[in-house]
Amino acid sequence: MKPAVFQVNAPDGTARLLCVYVSTMKKALELETLLQERAGRHHVELLGRFDTIDTVMSAQDAVALAFEPDSRRAAGELSGTGPQ
Repeated sequence: MKPAVFQVNAPDGTARLLCVYVSTMKKALELETLLQERAGRHHVELLGRFDTIDTVMSAQDAVALAFEPDSRRAAGELSGTGPQ
């Protein structure tokens, strides 16, 4: 299972990201279609399927995670979310 990320834009301009674990890209596309059918005035777009999704609290952590993900996370220096 990998997380699929969807961007949902509301008519007022606000946007949110939804992350849903799916087994295949086909399942992600099927979910995108379902969301679009029920979106009303919202716009839904599948951004992709990823190996992991991480959240960090600073630009410094983002740079460190982007270029040294394994060693920094293993040492407990970064906090993130996603399958471990």
